[in-house]
Amino acid sequence: MTVTVTGQTPTEETPPQWIPVGDQAIALDADGKIIARNKSGRPLKSVPAKLKKTDEFVQLDQLRDFLARHDADAGAQVQRWLLDGLPVPTVLLGELWADSAWRSWLTDLVIATQEPGGPLELGGFLREVTPQPGGNRSDGKRDRSLLAVVDLDGESTTIDATHILIPHPVLFGDDLDELREFAVDLGITSRFDQLQRQVFSAPGSPEGRAINDFSDAEFEQIRFAAGRAKSHGFSVQGGYAVCRIIEGGKRYQARIWIGEGAPDEPTSLGELIWVFDDTTLPVAQVPPVAYSEGMRMATILYAGRKLEKEDGE
Repeated sequence: MTVTVTGQTPTEETPPQWIPVGDQAIALDADGKIIARNKSGRPLKSVPAKLKKTDEFVQLDQLRDFLARHDADAGAQVQRWLLDGLPVPTVLLGELWADSAWRSWLTDLVIATQEPGGPLELGGFLREVTPQPGGNRSDGKRDRSLLAVVDLDGESTTIDATHILIPHPVLFGDDLDELREFAVDLGITSRFDQLQRQVFSAPGSPEGRAINDFSDAEFEQIRFAAGRAKSHGFSVQGGYAVCRIIEGGKRYQARIWIGEGAPDEPTSLGELIWVFDDTTLPVAQVPPVAYSEGMRMATILYAGRKLEKEDGE
């Protein structure tokens, strides 16, 4: 028997699709776990060993792995849209919305529109995306989808635009706390951490080209620091953990020193710097998203440092 890959995961609204295996059946549940039931339809506590040797189980296990990678890729792309600050075509969102993995990452994001050279216009929390029927371009193709949102007054409304932005929360400024409270009041929970993402704003007049506030963080081995960086989505190159950001159409890198040499050598965090066009920027010239994401990266690594034991422990 062949298990068909659909790209969809079960949800509370779409129950598992059971695959017969002899007089029993297996399926994927909403958490991506393989479950089984007997011939009378009663759920089993675990998948019997004999079922795990069947072709149906092997194919379903491969499907589970595929769906997990697909889900992770969707989440990573949403993060890239946020970090790159680039317009997202709404016609693309209309195509993606039918996919449950994509929909789970996109639902309840705060979206915005922006005219060229104009200010950011917050639209609200994304609730639904509907492709517009028929073509609305000269070539007969669609150029947009209709976006249903809950606006900042708590009203349901729609956005008719060709592109939207998924703003970084640091750009919300003083409105961020209000947006967080508003989301709680409405019972809105987004899978992506847009509103709950840790943000940092530069002090009034920062000096120098580096921040050294994290240099007391020690790691027993370089590979521990590198592993923590990679596990949180940062790359490692030339002794630095690196976070890449596009802001205002320009490519920036935030880099924090984690050491280089033998992987089992001890190390300490070093300077945090921002690089544009192979030049280390003065901290005062680092734009807000790049600054916030660099500080967030450094804070994440700092939290994984070796802690000194108190006397008597």
